[in-house]
Order: sequence, then structure tokens, then C-alpha cells
Amino acid sequence: TRGFADALRIGYQNRPDIFALRILKPEPLYERVVEANERIAASGDVVDGLDEQGLSEALKACVADGISSVAICLVHGYRYPAHEKRIWKLRFVAGQYGTNHDFRGDGVDVIVSQPAGPNWYAGLLLARC
Repeated sequence: TRGFADALRIGYQNRPDIFALRILKPEPLYERVVEANERIAASGDVVDGLDEQGLSEALKACVADGISSVAICLVHGYRYPAHEKRIWKLRFVAGQYGTNHDFRGDGVDVIVSQPAGPNWYAGLLLARC
């Protein structure tokens, strides 16, 4: 969702030493963030529809740069997955096949936005074993 590109980088702000003045964070597990022009309210109302054309172009640029997998995480996507499902389908058109999860529609595969990136990365590493 546009405006939340730094959400994974910011994280939860958990710190073992709350008074530390110099906070060292590990490097992110992901290479790039593509923000989708879309917004679904907490109520499920579509505030801004999904800009499929803009997102398709951004995904194709990722493929051109050698990125072949994506982690899809949108604001309120865990509860109202319509836009995440559409992006899941759009990634095939762009040439990306790896993703953080499949959609079965029964709520079992819910991955809340914050852990989606690390879960996706860990899944790729485990799949190679």
C-alpha cells in the first residue's frame, strides 16, 4: 500500500536496551519495495482502487532487474484480501512466480503484513534444502 514502504524496515521498534542511543539494525532481507496505489479501509471499504497498470509496470521492471519472487503485503490485506489476490495473479503476467503464500480463500493462509517479508525469505531458503 502506497505510504507504507518503510513499514518492514521500521518494524516493531523492539529494543533489548531501551536507553540505547545507537541502535544497530540488521540489513533488510528484501531487495526492493514496490508500493501499490490502493487502499482498503479497516471496514473493508475500498478507499482507492488498485492501480493494476502501474503495478504491472513496476513488477515488470523488477523482473527486468532479475527479481523473480515477491512478498505481497497490503494494509488490511489479512482481513480483506481482494487486492492481494489480484496482485497475486498480476505477478504471473509480469513473469514472477515465487510469492509468500497461495490464496485458498479459507483464511488459513493469512500472513499479517509485518512477518510476510521474513516468512517469504525463510521459505525460499528452506525450499532450497
